Amino acid sequence: MSKEELLKKAYEDGLIDVIKEWLKEEKYVSISSIQRTFSIGYSMSSAIFEELINLKLVDDKPFYDKGHIVNIYNKFNNMKIYLLDINPEMTNALKKEFASFSEVEVVLDDFKHFMDTHDDIDCVVSPANSFGMMNGGYDKAITDYFGRTVEKRVQAFINKNYFGEQPIGTSIMVDIPSSHIKLIHTPTMRLPSPVKDPLIIYQCMRTTLMMAIKNNIHVIVIPAFGGATGKVSPSVVAKYMKEGYKQVRKYRGQ
Repeated sequence: MSKEELLKKAYEDGLIDVIKEWLKEEKYVSISSIQRTFSIGYSMSSAIFEELINLKLVDDKPFYDKGHIVNIYNKFNNMKIYLLDINPEMTNALKKEFASFSEVEVVLDDFKHFMDTHDDIDCVVSPANSFGMMNGGYDKAITDYFGRTVEKRVQAFINKNYFGEQPIGTSIMVDIPSSHIKLIHTPTMRLPSPVKDPLIIYQCMRTTLMMAIKNNIHVIVIPAFGGATGKVSPSVVAKYMKEGYKQVRKYRGQ
């Protein structure tokens, strides 16, 4: 029986123990794959739902009958992280630094092909600039994939909350129109230019992960901060991204 079939059976029959056993073997659960499994909609008794909440296997947000499913968490509430880049030197450096973290997977691919072949993503990260201009490099790949409306949404958020200019190294989150996927915008530079202080990379990694954790993101794809327009060497990018990751991981108690 596949994971999806097992989860569906557990859901339909109210088999709490089946869900618990399944989650013991999982580091994370793909919300999008669960949504597909329950695309025709099901109902759940309030008693079963309350028990799942008490076991911390689901959150306490309202349950939706049509095409949605409650968020299911594993017992450690881990996050799956993809680090994505098209430069082999960058991905090799990232693999070296993150080799000991099984929850982090480094991928050599372009954004479109990666998204087309990974249906478990619920958050992508834009490493753009303080003004939310997403018309070049990795950010252009995001807007080409999701549409220019996502750029307008980022800029509207910056205009409203930061008086038109988001500080370097901070993170915001916006919904992507017509998608269940969220976008975290974390500027590595004020305007497109080389990154002079590599500590910015550390800070970008920290605030991105903090934003993701606060918003219960389960599967996220993160670019190499400062590695393209920023012109920071792959070894330095990888080192500072790892340090940012380790700092957040430490305070999550892992």
